[in-house]
Amino acid sequence: MGLRRGVDVNEGELSHSAWFVEEGKRRVLPYLEDRTLIDANDRADTGEVIILIYAGDTYGQSPETMELKIHLVSLETPYEAEEPAHWTADLVPTSVAFFDGALVLGTTDGQVLGAPGIVSAP
Repeated sequence: MGLRRGVDVNEGELSHSAWFVEEGKRRVLPYLEDRTLIDANDRADTGEVIILIYAGDTYGQSPETMELKIHLVSLETPYEAEEPAHWTADLVPTSVAFFDGALVLGTTDGQVLGAPGIVSAP
């Protein structure tokens, strides 16, 4: 079982894609359709995965302002996702993690942005 991301070349027009892989089969997750997966990180203490995505999936184009979303997904029920946060931003994070009771986002220029209270500690 795993989460894979890549560029879908089967449709003629290149697009970002993310799939859940279970028993060797690729499955589309509804909350990742027409979205670009930026980063995913596991919460070993809860068996969940934190997923950071933005709206749109066109390969090679990143909008100046992005509609960003955070999803929490249980590995036991990967087709269902909780959405604890969504926002529009000019500053686009490139990584997401859960650290010391807070959601933490990182950027390519080295900034670390904390969001305490968005995702609670178990």
